[in-house]
Amino acid sequence: EIYFHWAAMLMLLNTCARVSARPTHPAQGRCNCSHSNTRNLLLQESPPRSGSTLMYGTLLVAFPDCIVKKEHFRLKEPHARHKGPWAHGGPIVTTVRDPLDAVASALSFLDQPRSTESLRRETSDYRNVMYSAHSPFDANGCFNSSERVIFKYENFWHSPEALLSALEDAFNCKIDAAAKAVVRTQVFNVSAVFESTHTTGYKYMRTRKGLSDGDWSAQKAGAHPRHVSATLGAPHALSSAQRDLILQDSNVRALREACRYM
Repeated sequence: EIYFHWAAMLMLLNTCARVSARPTHPAQGRCNCSHSNTRNLLLQESPPRSGSTLMYGTLLVAFPDCIVKKEHFRLKEPHARHKGPWAHGGPIVTTVRDPLDAVASALSFLDQPRSTESLRRETSDYRNVMYSAHSPFDANGCFNSSERVIFKYENFWHSPEALLSALEDAFNCKIDAAAKAVVRTQVFNVSAVFESTHTTGYKYMRTRKGLSDGDWSAQKAGAHPRHVSATLGAPHALSSAQRDLILQDSNVRALREACRYM
């Protein structure tokens, strides 16, 4: 019994080490596009209400000399699937959020009640976007590849350090200390973003492409007055009945399982 106990413990430790280990290759300089010999476009493709504006603001600051382009998967605005490498051999950046929270967040953004009709309509819209021909998501996978790195909203919305570290790993580079400070104190200062977008005279700019020069503002990042919900980024509380209504959609259930939200 003692032998079995320690053997099982050793197996668990080895498994954890494989899961948590970071790449062993050294970082290749600072994160930027100035030394790119192909294109200097850093592409972000994300579904709506997945933390895409927060990610876009971070990329604008963390990757100087890059043209950062943000696109949404939408049925009404089809575009050809892009493939990497972009920037300096880096993958496409994609954010994803638990479908339950994404649907609730969308209703908050649209200022719609969580009625049966609204929940069904928004769930249908979400499913159609996530399963469109221009989306990389399907019931078979929600994983990283050489072409794309997926960042789960739940892992970074409250932790700029986690996001910055994940970006350094994904692009095999180091983000400048000054840029990290801007991300921590400005980009992730959600309450300040909420206040600034609700001040008199604030003008929303639908930004989809911008040159990264280390500067940041809510307007430059394309922050809408309704982008930050009343929860300030935290998950939205749903009743059991509301959860069950969203999960009636088999495709949404499959996507939650593929992205390990079950």
